[in-house]
Amino acid sequence: MLKDFLKQFCDENPDKYEYYEKYSGKCMFGKTCCGIVVREDFSYVDMIVELTRFLDKHGFEDENLEMSNTGIDELGKDTIVYFPYSEG
Repeated sequence: MLKDFLKQFCDENPDKYEYYEKYSGKCMFGKTCCGIVVREDFSYVDMIVELTRFLDKHGFEDENLEMSNTGIDELGKDTIVYFPYSEG
C-alpha cells in the first residue's frame, strides 16, 4: 500500500516531511486520503523527485493507481501533496 511507503519516506526525512493521514482535499466531499506535508523551507517538486526515487528503490508499483490525481494545497506556510485515491 502506498501509505506504508509514504510513512517510511517521511520517517527517513523528518526535518523536511511529515506524513498526514486523513486529509480531505479540494472537491473530495469529506472523503479522506493520505499525503505528505512539505515544510516551508523545502520544495514540493523536490519532494516528488525524492519520493519517486524512494518508491523505485523500494520496488513500489502503483498497480491500484493510488498516485493518480495527486493534489497540492497550502497549509499555512507548508504545502501538502496528497493522493486522493490512497487509503487515508
